Amino acid sequence: MALLTAFILLQNSGKSPSVGAGFASSQELLQYFTAFGIWGIVGAGVGLILDPLTIMIAMQYGSYFQATSHGRVFSSIASKPVARFVDYAIIFTQFCHTFVMLSGGGANLHQQWGLQPWVGSALMAVLVLIVSSMNVAKVTNVLGAITPFVLILLLLAVGAAFIDPPSGLQQAHEFASAHVESPLPFWWVATLNYLGLSLMASTAMSIVMGADTLNSRQAGRGGFFGGLLFSGMLVLLVIALLLSVEDVWDADLPTLAMLNEIHPWLGTAAAVFIYLMIFSTAISNFYGMARRLSARRPNRYLPILVASVIIAFVLSFVPFGTLVGMVFPILGYIGIIVIGLLIYTWLRRGRSIVNAESRRRNKIRALILRMIDPKQKFTTSDQSQLSREVYNSNLSVTHLRDEVANDVIAELDHQESFPFHAEDYQLEKDWQKLDATRPPAEKLRDPDTEHFQVPKKDNNR
Repeated sequence: MALLTAFILLQNSGKSPSVGAGFASSQELLQYFTAFGIWGIVGAGVGLILDPLTIMIAMQYGSYFQATSHGRVFSSIASKPVARFVDYAIIFTQFCHTFVMLSGGGANLHQQWGLQPWVGSALMAVLVLIVSSMNVAKVTNVLGAITPFVLILLLLAVGAAFIDPPSGLQQAHEFASAHVESPLPFWWVATLNYLGLSLMASTAMSIVMGADTLNSRQAGRGGFFGGLLFSGMLVLLVIALLLSVEDVWDADLPTLAMLNEIHPWLGTAAAVFIYLMIFSTAISNFYGMARRLSARRPNRYLPILVASVIIAFVLSFVPFGTLVGMVFPILGYIGIIVIGLLIYTWLRRGRSIVNAESRRRNKIRALILRMIDPKQKFTTSDQSQLSREVYNSNLSVTHLRDEVANDVIAELDHQESFPFHAEDYQLEKDWQKLDATRPPAEKLRDPDTEHFQVPKKDNNR
């Protein structure tokens, strides 16, 4: 049950791909944290504060704006040049992840079975092209179901390192400092850079997942606890890698090496799962990037995808560890800017605006429940308040009222002891009354006077 809860939290915070591809390979953890010995553990601990906070903010914004893409959020909380920069940065991040993942797939098969690295990369490139002609969302959801098994393998690796460490902490610190190279100069720079890298990999998904609920506080809590779980696992894995550093410091995939030390069969299973999780991350980034670049001309999706796969395959010939050390720090520095933007806007006014809208939506839900529930009395005063609250929301009236009403109807319909049938209830008359009691324009708040640059509402929405 605890493992299932952990899986759900990671999935709902957008962190599942990071666990699957990032933790499972752990090459970046080796370079970002283990290289600094004990100070790397301190750095991972800092993530327990910043990572949950940034994911919470991203998911709250996603819920507030009901965003279908990250662009909706950043174009609203930042100026056009900054929003455009973030959009291009996320596309660049997706592109970088494509060839790094292809390289990682090749390194995985090479380390476990001795195949030439290009074989695993070529196989993954072919799989990407095949799956891209299918339902990508369904395929990635199926592959995402592997995450619990990856969690089990990670916990086994961590447990083995803790129970029977190859070396003591001080000895491991000295060995790591002398043998493991990092592309970053100091542990605190590496920490911030990794947090930026992690955010760039998950922010788009976190924002969209936040939009799954109208309750911004609920979305924020899910993001916070998902980020906290991710950071906790990060700390455990960094400690385990440090304790095992003498055995895994020169491996492309240190976690795979740790599991092979426990038992070869465990390593074989891990190699399969890790390859599939790397593939899941690769296909998600290829698909997302190609769709974004072909948004205005959908007929160019396939040519863009094929071209990007070919380019990524060529770049994947660079060794996996080298790519991680070269590419990921660049993405991390970009991510630091995005972290700063999210935290700055949230602390400045975003938190108060989101919380006020969250309270408004709770009132709207309570009033619509009172309107629909035949056991409750819905007065003229309630009608006026509902109209006022709905028209003062930052969301489209149609979207907001329909989403809330459908949720309320489903809740009432599932109460077996309650004489309510969803198919018999008609909302049109209620919405006509709502439209008839719309407050005068001068009494409606203007979203443009707030910190967020939300487009003004039109009179016909």
